[in-house]
Amino acid sequence: LHERFDEDINVVFIGPCIAKIREAKEANKVYNRTLIDGVITFNDLNNLFIENNITFDNDIVDDKDNIKSRNYAVNRGVCKAFSMYHPDYEYISIDGIENAMHVLDNIDDLSGVFFEMSSCDFSCVNGPATKQLLNLLKRLENMQEIDMIKIKIIH
Repeated sequence: LHERFDEDINVVFIGPCIAKIREAKEANKVYNRTLIDGVITFNDLNNLFIENNITFDNDIVDDKDNIKSRNYAVNRGVCKAFSMYHPDYEYISIDGIENAMHVLDNIDDLSGVFFEMSSCDFSCVNGPATKQLLNLLKRLENMQEIDMIKIKIIH
């Protein structure tokens, strides 16, 4: 994004996962340049909205084809964002450390499988940076609503 638009812009990843903070730092080290300037969680963003008295107009409908990445935080969200699937592969979503470890311990016996893995049970939507916001079912319900609504910031 820095090269595409302007080197002076800041690229900030906003999501539910606190692990993205470290991943952003690691990506910057690997590529030896700044790809992501900062990472904030949904909770951090919510606090910024409250502190700055920002409200929303939820009457604007979004183009569903351009928001597939919004599903990343839920099981199968990454797989749902694919535009094509290889016909010879099985696509499986794994959530939770114990389940991921079981798969990785037995991965040598598998072929033709794409695994989408998340450390948190129920995926990122149930991670440590989201639990204080609402209960899990309400967070999942909100994810469904976000699929249909584009949030417009109003001052």
